[in-house]
Amino acid sequence: MGVIGEAGLFETLNELTGERFRISKTPPSHTKANKVLFLVIGTVDRIKMSSLERGLAWLKAGAKVITTCSDLADPSSKGSDFVLGMPNHILHLLKYSVQVGRPYSLGKPHPIFAQTICRHFNDLKPQDILFVGDTIHTDIQLAEEHDFTSCLVLTGNTKADTLDNYTLTPSTIKDSVKDLVDLVG
Repeated sequence: MGVIGEAGLFETLNELTGERFRISKTPPSHTKANKVLFLVIGTVDRIKMSSLERGLAWLKAGAKVITTCSDLADPSSKGSDFVLGMPNHILHLLKYSVQVGRPYSLGKPHPIFAQTICRHFNDLKPQDILFVGDTIHTDIQLAEEHDFTSCLVLTGNTKADTLDNYTLTPSTIKDSVKDLVDLVG
């Protein structure tokens, strides 16, 4: 398995996969007919040429792509939207040289998140769970598809002037996470 991402992604994958999948910098030079290769792409602080070259080698070897999220930007503590280094941007850079299939995203709105939430709060009905997020097409979509009450905060990826462009409508909209007190208090 090839990986492009930060240290936390490597650590998590090592914990989750153990010996089942080995993380390698380069794909095997010869693969068995029934062996499937994977390239996992996460968010990075800096796009490095070495990471792109490594990803390209995995794609050329036939690796299937898994991304950790489908967001186009990451609101960051840096004060502005963090727009480079997201998994789909990296994949876009790699697609210039290699035709790849559609990546499989394990990020929101993947159902595994809702299943985990429901297991954790098994005494609550889905509509009694408040799911707060800053992105319509990941956070609010996850909430709406699983009957959670949704709250969109406008301090992240979705801005007030673009709300009419979406087919999903959150249950509640707040300017900031700071404004949630009246919902939960």
